[in-house]
Amino acid sequence: SNTYSFEQQGWTGICIEAHPDYIDILKKNRPNSHVVFAAASDKSGTVTFYTNKRGSLSTLDPSQEEKFKAHGEYFTGFVEREVPMMTLTEILDDANAPQIIDVLSIDVEGAEMQVLAGMDWGKYTARVVIIEASDEEEAEVSAYFDRFNYHKARNYFGNIFFCSNAADAQTIAEADVTCSVTHTPHPLDKIQQEQQFEIINSQLILPESYKLPMETKKSSAQWIKKFRYYGKRLAQWLRS
Repeated sequence: SNTYSFEQQGWTGICIEAHPDYIDILKKNRPNSHVVFAAASDKSGTVTFYTNKRGSLSTLDPSQEEKFKAHGEYFTGFVEREVPMMTLTEILDDANAPQIIDVLSIDVEGAEMQVLAGMDWGKYTARVVIIEASDEEEAEVSAYFDRFNYHKARNYFGNIFFCSNAADAQTIAEADVTCSVTHTPHPLDKIQQEQQFEIINSQLILPESYKLPMETKKSSAQWIKKFRYYGKRLAQWLRS
């Protein structure tokens, strides 16, 4: 999670989840967050959500199926579920969110542009936006934020950082991270033990004994991109 460490340090926020099977788990794990059961998109109503028992391999975009198959046994196919759909603006309005948001994190497996289209950037400003996007999607996402005068800070392991303030973007662009990371596997993964590895000068250092949960090189690379290293660093910086 990009935001869990913020909550651990006393922050409050909104968690949006479209997978029906994960709502109760999310409420339990994020007691200080306002949990919303909905798919964020460019309009409101109901929508078909393509769920997989492993929640991270679920999406509004059924064309993602071929890419998800690279995850092997972890992708068991889609089950179509009808779920509520809301725009980000509606969700923020309902939660009485402040007009200036410190961090907005978007990870929606191919539906990034629909989610962004549902945000009123004249009403709400995000100091930092973290959006997961593939290399193919990066140009479109970057062009979108250019329209609203957001500054691209960096692409870090598939997480693209945009800032409403140029000085913030420069701080993130120049930041180096050196720390130890504990990986707690997904409950459905075969690897059930926590494992340790290092980040040195923002570079991932995996020990020889480290076992990746994906079987193919392509899947392993995609899995590595899922790590989020900026939580505590951003929390300390945004408070300064």
